[in-house]
Amino acid sequence: MPNSKLILSCMLACGLLVSSARGDVFTLAGFTFDDTLGPTTVVPVPPTRIFDYDSFAFSAQFIPVSLAGNDFDINNTVGIQLIGSQIGQNVGGTSVPLGDNFFRGALELNWGGSPGVTNNEGDDFVVYENGSPNGPEAYMIAVRETGAEDFTGFRYEFADDVVQRLPSAGTDIAQVLSTGFDLTDFGLADGATIDAIIASNLRPVDRVDDAVGQGNVIVGGGSGFDPLTGPQGNGGTYDSNGFDPDLTYIGVIVEPPTVDPGDFDADGDVDGDDFLAWQRGESPNPLDAADLSEWQTNYGNGSLGAVAVPEPTPIALTVFGVCLAGVLSRSRVANW
Repeated sequence: MPNSKLILSCMLACGLLVSSARGDVFTLAGFTFDDTLGPTTVVPVPPTRIFDYDSFAFSAQFIPVSLAGNDFDINNTVGIQLIGSQIGQNVGGTSVPLGDNFFRGALELNWGGSPGVTNNEGDDFVVYENGSPNGPEAYMIAVRETGAEDFTGFRYEFADDVVQRLPSAGTDIAQVLSTGFDLTDFGLADGATIDAIIASNLRPVDRVDDAVGQGNVIVGGGSGFDPLTGPQGNGGTYDSNGFDPDLTYIGVIVEPPTVDPGDFDADGDVDGDDFLAWQRGESPNPLDAADLSEWQTNYGNGSLGAVAVPEPTPIALTVFGVCLAGVLSRSRVANW
């Protein structure tokens, strides 16, 4: 009997199975965000300047783990939004260095005057900074409530998580640290919204108002406590190399989608794309027969219901016929 998996692969290759639309929800380093909800504009904040941002050769890559397909828009990263994609300069790069221990640089990321983030329960937005495990870098965040003229004071918080991935193309290791921020900590009421964020590097003179080493920033020092590296660092103070953060991405946090059994690409439907994901080793237990069985059992479940098979085009039928003939030929040889 012909191999059913090979026939299904032919059907998938020829487009005879419906592929549902992919979403824009991603999870990276402990946080889930919607790629369509982030800031729409990135600009330097005068009179400070961004360290060599106009000539910096980007090397950091931001590659989120998708819950809804591999369709992350790299154009939404801070580096590309700031100066665009420049051939030979920032190909695949996405981060912007804010400053260092000698001077301060700052970026404003905004939603064009429209509400961008709502103060819900828990963390409301996440900042990704390019850095290595055990090597967080110090930056601070201020926000502007929608309709207000001024920004709040700055806050510094420990990084929550870190992730390292080897890109599918190229040799650079993609590595970012994530820090979640709750708008309540900036003094905003429940349900309040913001329309802009300012990110800036800390400098050695800066202090925080809490002995634990994070909190509201006392810019320029005076009373207060040293900012500490937190659980993603050694827990102590920053050395001179820890004040040059590379801002990579700001995401608006959303609830992770509910994933049905067999929905390996988490697009809301158990369909042919999930079989391909299983073949690529992207199920919970890579290439495991139990995962394949789970997909077969739940095939057709999801928001679209049972997957409909469209009328194939003449070209698709021709290609499928050639593919099927090869499968049958292979089967006869195997059974000879």
